[in-house]
Amino acid sequence: MLLIVSFNTFADPKIISCEKGGNTFLINNYPNQCFVDQITNMLEFTLETNDFSKDSPNAEYRDWNCKDGWSGTKRVPMVVSPSTLSFNIGMGGVIYSIDRKDLKGGSSTRRDAICSISDVDTSENQI
Repeated sequence: MLLIVSFNTFADPKIISCEKGGNTFLINNYPNQCFVDQITNMLEFTLETNDFSKDSPNAEYRDWNCKDGWSGTKRVPMVVSPSTLSFNIGMGGVIYSIDRKDLKGGSSTRRDAICSISDVDTSENQI
C-alpha cells in the first residue's frame, strides 16, 4: 500500500478588501476628488490563514479614501471566531469586523461595506 501525504508548511497569504461608497463628508467637502457614484473608502487586510489558530494573530492593514489615497501599512491585532474576523485598526480603539459567511464588513455592529478575498501575489518575492 502506498500512502502519499502532502504537507503545505506555508499558508496561502490572503488579502481581504472592503469597499464602501457614499461617504457624504468626503463627497461634500472634496467634490473634485470624491464622487457620489464611486467608492469613497477601502480597507485592506493582508493575513496568513495559518495564523487563525495562534494565540495572538496579526494582519497587515492599510486604508484608502478618495481624498488622501492609500495610508501606510501597519500591523494590527486580529481576533478570529467561527463567525467573524475582527481587527483593532487603532483609530480611537475602533474594531473593524468582517462576517466570514457573507463577507460584509464594518465598525461596531454596522456591516456597510462589501468585502472580497484574493490571493497575495508572491511570485516576485526574493525570500
